[in-house]
Amino acid sequence: MRGQDKRLLNEAGYLLLGLIAVAVLTALCLWLDVPLVSAAFSYLIVIVLLSLVSSLPSLVILSVIAVGCLDYFFTVPFFSFTVDYRQDIIALATRPASRSSRRLDCTRLR
Repeated sequence: MRGQDKRLLNEAGYLLLGLIAVAVLTALCLWLDVPLVSAAFSYLIVIVLLSLVSSLPSLVILSVIAVGCLDYFFTVPFFSFTVDYRQDIIALATRPASRSSRRLDCTRLR
């Protein structure tokens, strides 16, 4: 297997691992009935841990999916992609920015 193919396969594996982690975390947070901020911080932990081994494109995809899960499951009105409160819009908008800055910091540390 060539280097490019192996790298692509590794990234797909990390993305799949991240998707499984987000799905399990979403189910756990719904079962425990945690608020938006706690769920957002839990997603952030998953993304930061994956940023240690994965690359930026897979983390961006995972971040968008995590923000969609936050919006759909944890903001009022529940089970809808609309947001009623302004503070929830700000919380959802700052998530990808914080993730990308953490990714750059982790890249510099390597």
